[in-house]
Amino acid sequence: MKRNYRYYGVLASLCALVGAVIFPVVAYAYSPTINEYTIPTSGSFDYDITPGADGNLWFSECIGNNIAKVTPSGAITEYPLLTSGSCPYGITKGPDGNVWATENDGNNIAKVTPSGNVTEYTIPTSSSGPSEITTGPDGNLWFTEEFGNNIGMVTPSGSFTEYTVPTSSALPWGITTGSDGNLWFSEESANKVGRITTTGTIDEFTVPTPSADPRSMTLGSDGNVWFSEGNAQKIAKITPSGVITEYSVSGSPDWLTTGPDGNVWFGMGLNTIGYITPTGAVTTTTTPTSDASVQGITVGPDHNIWFTEFDSNKIGQLILPTPPVSPTVTTGIQAPNTGFGTPGNSDVLAILAAAALPIALVGAIYAYRREPNRS
Repeated sequence: MKRNYRYYGVLASLCALVGAVIFPVVAYAYSPTINEYTIPTSGSFDYDITPGADGNLWFSECIGNNIAKVTPSGAITEYPLLTSGSCPYGITKGPDGNVWATENDGNNIAKVTPSGNVTEYTIPTSSSGPSEITTGPDGNLWFTEEFGNNIGMVTPSGSFTEYTVPTSSALPWGITTGSDGNLWFSEESANKVGRITTTGTIDEFTVPTPSADPRSMTLGSDGNVWFSEGNAQKIAKITPSGVITEYSVSGSPDWLTTGPDGNVWFGMGLNTIGYITPTGAVTTTTTPTSDASVQGITVGPDHNIWFTEFDSNKIGQLILPTPPVSPTVTTGIQAPNTGFGTPGNSDVLAILAAAALPIALVGAIYAYRREPNRS
């Protein structure tokens, strides 16, 4: 019986191509280097962190009652707030080159210049519990009032406007600016995501998982708003039209930020930090300090990931590669949470599939050359 070598060679090549499509290569970028810097004030309870206009990172110290800055090399300077026991909480870079922070117990919004000069503005609603804060598309600062049940806006000159959340006792917490030019916020108790225009019109969208505890929010590289669901152990995204998709993670995620690699980075539990790709693949690693309690997280001017360690009283810096490389999964086969640079079972299949392609091509060439000349 005569063998058709060309037939078998082409068939092998096609099988390899199909395998490469079904089992794509999962490109893990690196095993990360994490640096930690101890805060001078002990037991400061550092919460949120943001890049400043001066090239440094700025963070809040709730118990320390300070707003502090850390240079990219790790040098820390602290500036005390004017109101004692104010518990500075959320913090963001303002449109005026200053950093702005909420005072959760002091019921103020604080403005801190790059040189450390502090100005405080009192929120009209008493005991409002201001939480997170962000710069809006209108050049004002927008913040959530967890106990006041309002979304607040303050101009760079200190004038306030407050908008009541339609659902009572919603506990608004996280807030960010969306790609649609609106502000998006989470409602912890109401289990909803809210959208507010710069003129104060509010819409609400119910999170699919009951009692999910929606919290931190960030604008993703895909144009959607991403948010954490602590109780549900999920990270979700919501489109500008209000469609929500949820992805499970192995733990309770909290603060989020979008990295220069296009992924959404998050802190989780005592010592876990990780990212989720726009398609929902999750990768995690751990901090050097076992009881760090990762809280606020942001991207620094050095293009690395910076985060607060609430329990260990440190600031962490996770070094990203230059340029940052994003692991991608283009099918429903998701890489397991095995840590940065550590392949799991689906990775082995991907590697085998990738290796099969050049082998099959070589086989096809060999088969072609072995096929007798029938002319």
